[in-house]
Amino acid sequence: MKQNLFDRRFKVYSSVEAYLRLAIEKDGKTDVPAYSQFRVDTDPGEFLFGADVWRYIGEVGQLGLGFRQVQGRLEFCNNVLNGLVTIDPSKYVEIQEEQPNLLLEVRRFRGDVGDAFIGRTRSVFRDYLRLHHDASWPTRLKARIDRWMESEVPAKFASKARD
Repeated sequence: MKQNLFDRRFKVYSSVEAYLRLAIEKDGKTDVPAYSQFRVDTDPGEFLFGADVWRYIGEVGQLGLGFRQVQGRLEFCNNVLNGLVTIDPSKYVEIQEEQPNLLLEVRRFRGDVGDAFIGRTRSVFRDYLRLHHDASWPTRLKARIDRWMESEVPAKFASKARD
């Protein structure tokens, strides 16, 4: 059962990593089927993980959608400014002013997606993907207490109690 749970959890983890990798490779210009596949693959995560991981999966989805939206808006601005798309002349100045802000947003999204891909995803999922908890919980508790008793912390408590 532990192996089955691990496999199901690892599939969700791999799907998050794959979606982030795709967002990096396509510079945020992902398509709707990619997001749909991400949702299909990660939706079981609601029942396989705690609220922390489920919340993170939602953040990754929003990150990908936001990156896609900003890139789409930037592409439209560039097309207008390059004369590939005709708009109402009164809106042209608005587009010129919006472009630098969109470039900053794209840079921010690149950083956020990169941070998530490089390490944040792994740290969020790490505790759920460990298989080393084979000992019973009383055995693990005893081992933890033994390690604590061997550390310097109990001595500090004893010295404070004497004072």
